Amino acid sequence: MASTRVELKALPRFERSYRGLSPALQELAEHEFRQFHGNYQRDQKAEMSRHDQVKLKGWPPVMELELGSGCRFLVACNGSQLVLCDVGTHEVVRRFTRSKPVFGSLTSPPKTFSPGSRSSLFGMASRRNAEVIRNQLSPDWLYELDDAQYDAVRQVREQAETIFGMDGYYASSLVIGGPGTGKTAVVLNLLRSFVVEDKLDVRLVMLPQVVNYVERAGLMKIRALVVSDIQNVSCDVLLVDDPATLHSVNSSFAVAKEGRCKQVVVAFDPLQLIDDIDDEGLDNVRRTNECRIIPLTTCYRQRSVVGHSTRVVVNAISESTPFLASDKKKLWWKRHAKITSFANQFELTNEGGYTNVYDPYHSSDEEDEIARLAAEPLWKHWTPVIVFYDDNVLSEGISLGLRERLKRANIDYLLTPLSKAESVKGTEYQHGVIYLGGRTFDEIQDGFEGSGQPVYRERRRLRIPFSRPKDSLVTFVVR
Repeated sequence: MASTRVELKALPRFERSYRGLSPALQELAEHEFRQFHGNYQRDQKAEMSRHDQVKLKGWPPVMELELGSGCRFLVACNGSQLVLCDVGTHEVVRRFTRSKPVFGSLTSPPKTFSPGSRSSLFGMASRRNAEVIRNQLSPDWLYELDDAQYDAVRQVREQAETIFGMDGYYASSLVIGGPGTGKTAVVLNLLRSFVVEDKLDVRLVMLPQVVNYVERAGLMKIRALVVSDIQNVSCDVLLVDDPATLHSVNSSFAVAKEGRCKQVVVAFDPLQLIDDIDDEGLDNVRRTNECRIIPLTTCYRQRSVVGHSTRVVVNAISESTPFLASDKKKLWWKRHAKITSFANQFELTNEGGYTNVYDPYHSSDEEDEIARLAAEPLWKHWTPVIVFYDDNVLSEGISLGLRERLKRANIDYLLTPLSKAESVKGTEYQHGVIYLGGRTFDEIQDGFEGSGQPVYRERRRLRIPFSRPKDSLVTFVVR
């Protein structure tokens, strides 16, 4: 049967929906549409019969293309014209129909939907590969950006559209947010749009453990774009995720100032830097590098019950100081007011979760919690459980008995001392277990003062372990 040429159009709303998808969901949407488009050109009636239909008054038939995990892509079939209407997670059909859309005022679709556009960061070169990836992909990677995350992507892309047509100009952006607010999600969304859609030369600075997580959990092939040393980097765009030091932040922006790239985006939690940064330090970064600050304020990583426990800890630490003298304490708080607000004021919107504190803990408590974890459906794409221990109290880590119980329950876990918390910075886990000494636990609940700078930095590092788990967090207090 001869193919019929089909014109592609889009509703104006589609641009927002599509650009607000996670990279994995964008890729699935493009692949599924290419399959639909090809089949529709060959036999419209047969292809339409394979999909559920949304019926709207005054509209041509609207097909629901399934993308996996309840996600849908809505395409209107108007004879020799296909119109991209909306795309998103399980709420997209209800969202679309309730908006009472009007068929008309059509625009051109994003370039990634043009015939022949097949660049991929996920390896979906064939239908078979796409089905394998769809089945392996964690549902956590199929999401929509919230308004703040989408706005961050939009601002950076608008900067790019301006400066790439102007010689001698560059753009710098600083994406700031607390734990789990989507900094890496913004970086990955920008990475895909710049590489796949704009065909730009992009380099990525990302912690090795995060690269491993992204490639295993999201199946996004990014390793070839990652650089560990930016001294000799020359590219169109440099994306930097979670730098360790203030020097790394400034060095990244220097790449653009030295004319070695046109755009730099740095995303970080200022209170996870190794060195201390106050409001004046942040303002110096902004002024010196002429960068735009883009805040993120919604935490999606942790369920609300778990996130509340994290918030208690990070707020108690921020309300503490290394000093005893009243004037020094007031000056400390004043100098860190803005930076603390950027890092600690986040909204928790992912309902549910489980937390428990055993103070003091007993081995029977461990048995109860292991039984709970064993009854849960655990991640397969990534280590589901992380166990932190306070190596100031437990020099040999958790007991051999606990290790044996975890092994018998067939629970895969990662054991990490608190002094090495940076080794898992940027990653996430389904469940978390933390063994804390009694004094440390009391300090992060009630606050502390006069600790001195080294101890304060050590306490501040606790925001990393407490913000890793998504679904549950158990704390065992060793007295």
